[in-house]
Amino acid sequence: MYKINLSLFRRLHEMRRSLLCLGFAATAVATSQSSSASCTYQIDNEWSSGFVASIIIKNDTNSAVNGWSVNWQYSANRITGAWNTNLSGTNPYTATNVGWNGNLAAGQSISFGFQGNKNGSTTERPTINGTLCSSATSSVSSAPRSSSSSQISSSSVRSSSSLSSVISSVASSLLSSSSVAVSSSVRSSSSVASSVAANVCPSKIENAYQMYAAKIPATIQAEDFDPAGYSDSGTTNEGGAYRTDTGVDIKTITSGNAVGWMTAGEWLEYTVFVETEGDYDVTIRSGAVGTGRTFKISQCDTTLINSFQVPNVSTWGEFKTLSAGKVRLKPGYQKIRVTMGTTDYADLDWIHIGPYSGTIDEENPPTDAIRSEGCGKSRTLQNGRINLSVNGVNRSYILRVPENYNNANAYKFVVGYHWLNGNANQVASGGNGGSTDKPFYGLWDLAQNSTIFVAPEGIDSGWANSNGRDIAFTDALVSQVQSNLCIDKSRIFATGFSYGAAMSNAVACARANVFRAVALYAGAQLSGCDGGTSPIPFFAAHGISDSVLNISQGRSVRDRYVRNNACTAQNPLEPSRGSGTHICTSYQGCTSGYPVRWCAFDGDHYPTQKDAGQSESWIPREAWQFFNQF
Repeated sequence: MYKINLSLFRRLHEMRRSLLCLGFAATAVATSQSSSASCTYQIDNEWSSGFVASIIIKNDTNSAVNGWSVNWQYSANRITGAWNTNLSGTNPYTATNVGWNGNLAAGQSISFGFQGNKNGSTTERPTINGTLCSSATSSVSSAPRSSSSSQISSSSVRSSSSLSSVISSVASSLLSSSSVAVSSSVRSSSSVASSVAANVCPSKIENAYQMYAAKIPATIQAEDFDPAGYSDSGTTNEGGAYRTDTGVDIKTITSGNAVGWMTAGEWLEYTVFVETEGDYDVTIRSGAVGTGRTFKISQCDTTLINSFQVPNVSTWGEFKTLSAGKVRLKPGYQKIRVTMGTTDYADLDWIHIGPYSGTIDEENPPTDAIRSEGCGKSRTLQNGRINLSVNGVNRSYILRVPENYNNANAYKFVVGYHWLNGNANQVASGGNGGSTDKPFYGLWDLAQNSTIFVAPEGIDSGWANSNGRDIAFTDALVSQVQSNLCIDKSRIFATGFSYGAAMSNAVACARANVFRAVALYAGAQLSGCDGGTSPIPFFAAHGISDSVLNISQGRSVRDRYVRNNACTAQNPLEPSRGSGTHICTSYQGCTSGYPVRWCAFDGDHYPTQKDAGQSESWIPREAWQFFNQF
């Protein structure tokens, strides 16, 4: 029965392709007889609350074009994410080329995509203006779109409903003449209703390997990537196993097959089906002989997991199973991409998305750790409040060390600063509702005994940092901890909320040579910035409706590190008011090892904001993934 189903689906798919080609050929004839539109607005998918669309730009001049720009405006619809373009503005919108799609030869076309919310309206079809668009270009349609066809509108293309009717008629005839059984993992190609956020990357069943899309939660075998979903440095399967019609190297292993010998920049893409929106655990089974290998998990242009460290194994063909963190997925058919980092050679067995009940292996300690003076020493600092004198002033902090502390292991070290009128105990213990739900802004639980944490106590419940007194305090506590406990001096981090975020910014300015990265929640420049010209990895989350520290203050701090880290300047998308969502942007072009990630959310002055309808905050996961890449 399964083979019969595949045959039928493929017949439908091939017939649909043929009819579409026929339809587009007819369109080409029609447009050649009049002034053709160079910019076309195309609706790719829509549902009750949102849509996915794309704009196709064609260079219909007689010479090559270097660079393009288009703009458009909606009445009620709003965009929440985009790919293959630099998108700016909050309505009207302006899209410009990215590095690889700016040069168009005569007659060449490119397209870019985006998703958005209808905001109670219908799916709009706006007029597109731009450097390559004819003055009359518009987006008009007279009929609702079918979920099995794309709706195209321009000044020269008015209707394609007849093509949709033919396809639907043929599909109905084929289906009525055959008995078709579809398993829970093989869905029809009609669109699935969903609400779209920045991490949506739509796909369809036809894209999946053997038209089988794993239904999440599920284990996805590495070798079952989409037929067109890969980029490989070679043209043949050098492993010779499983799929010989691909350039991806697949090897035979004890448990079946795995993708092997992955090199820098290679990627694999998988079509999956997500039934329920939510945060899903990601577990990866992989291995490499050597250190420094990483995987990135993404959807279209949205990074979900920036850097998963591939475990070091003793021999090729050996694998370890490790937790990679959490990803947030929306309902429907989605593309998940796995990209190899900058260091060559790693093997990938499988990826599991969802709750995992199997054995998780122990992580390898980093071999490039800079071990502190406290390594190998008997422990003298105990958990709890610790007092010390700094320039004649009594200061204190709360220390929390993992229960299984081993003085031979170099631990990560996180300094968590409290907010105005907060205190160290609230940061260290959590349980403070809107201030901080869990210890150390939720990072303690995510660290899983890999990290030593401290919560410093501010003077007058704040971090004025007058004459650099709080920087001096930070220096003293870092020195005391690394002299008495075993930490990795190359992996020291700072984080905080509100005034605590301002203090983290002061640390980034003055101690970029000591701290590896910082994470700010609703920050601003309140604690000074002594220095402030050195690069340092920077993460920040800020509410678009922050009534205490306006988001413009957070953007100003962010832009300092965009410049310092030599990132490409951009105006990242931010969610609309009332959307109940967040949008995170990883800046491009940054100096290697110095990323900048900015998350804006629909909310006020909170460090642990939750998306609408969600029971847990997404911010701790984002911050921990940012720290854990180093």
